[in-house]
Amino acid sequence: MKNTWALFLVSAFRKTSVILLVMALFLNTTNNVYASSCQGVISGAGGEKLPIGTSSHVIKIDMSSGYNPNSEYYLKIKATSNTDDEAQTSSFRIDQNKTYPGGISVSNKVVTWTVTDNEALTAAPMAGEDDIHYVFLYDSGLSGSNRLCDVGTYVTSKNNTGGQCSLYVYQTKNSKKCYAPGCMDVTSNTATVEVEGLEAADGTPFNGEVRFVVGVDGWFKVVQDKKTNASGGKASVEFTSDDTGKHTVFVEEVRAGSNFKFPGCEAIFNLEAYCDTNMCVDVRTDISQNATIRDFELCEQINDGAERGKCEACFGGTSSGTPGVWTAIGCIPAKPENIIKTFITIGISIGGGATFLLILAGAFRLSVSQGDPQATKDAKEQITAALIGLIFIIMSITLLRFIGVNFFHIPGFGT
Repeated sequence: MKNTWALFLVSAFRKTSVILLVMALFLNTTNNVYASSCQGVISGAGGEKLPIGTSSHVIKIDMSSGYNPNSEYYLKIKATSNTDDEAQTSSFRIDQNKTYPGGISVSNKVVTWTVTDNEALTAAPMAGEDDIHYVFLYDSGLSGSNRLCDVGTYVTSKNNTGGQCSLYVYQTKNSKKCYAPGCMDVTSNTATVEVEGLEAADGTPFNGEVRFVVGVDGWFKVVQDKKTNASGGKASVEFTSDDTGKHTVFVEEVRAGSNFKFPGCEAIFNLEAYCDTNMCVDVRTDISQNATIRDFELCEQINDGAERGKCEACFGGTSSGTPGVWTAIGCIPAKPENIIKTFITIGISIGGGATFLLILAGAFRLSVSQGDPQATKDAKEQITAALIGLIFIIMSITLLRFIGVNFFHIPGFGT
């Protein structure tokens, strides 16, 4: 009985071993054993950064050692390590010197790929300052995931200058256009993005298909990705967003092989939860990243002509020749010593005004006291306290000037 069980176990072990061996051989010959990095000398995928506006990029791989000459291979460029194909070659063999469609050629087992796909040569709108492109080698003879190895990476940069384009974003409320950077909110159904000044490579106004992408909070969420035709360098789209906070809009050409003089333009604006009607700014303002901030933009919000003139004079230079900052209390010069002088003057004015009002109030109480000893006493004490307060203000200025000049050397106290 024991011998029978022993023979049975030996037979079962042999059969199981044979099955496992066959499976191992099958898997070894048909499935990919993924290597992290490709063998051989590689150029064009070593992390280099391509200049903005690059129209082609050459990647070379020396496959003379460590590769099967009987296999068919192909290359891919991806936006990330696992998804989003940006470019792909046709299949090629390394045992034949040959030029293949799509910019791939083989000479003495050295593979050269000239990449011309626009998507693989430009930074995606949702990318940050730099966009990394991943290059992979595949073996057509492998089943399943037939990625053989990582060739490497290279980097493209986004053109943040925006060229000469101008971007305007607005909402219409009560038949009135309210422009960014003024208050815009999510309660309105739609907003409009307008772009102007798009130029072709020859400097003429661009005509062709463009893409508008609107994202929230650094492209955490895309709320609009829409294509439209530009005419005379101008185009516009409408979008909706239920998200408050910072939004980014990016405009680029759709057609592969960029014909833009500048690859694209970008702007940032905010959407609030609610904007009151009187918060609407109806001044059409360019918010693109290449836009210059106008000095008198604040002054344009003032309706009174005389006050607007004072505001513009403040930004352009006060009577002393020093540019200032326009505030609700008037123009404050930008130099530290002038700021201190201004605040001292304002403080004296407030103190003097308060003293004058207290004296008037005390005099009024004295006149209506009608001989009441207590009321007369209180009125006199109020007038006396106001005068003492005025004396303290004058003395404090003298003390501040002494401390500021002799001890702390604060600018503005010595003049």
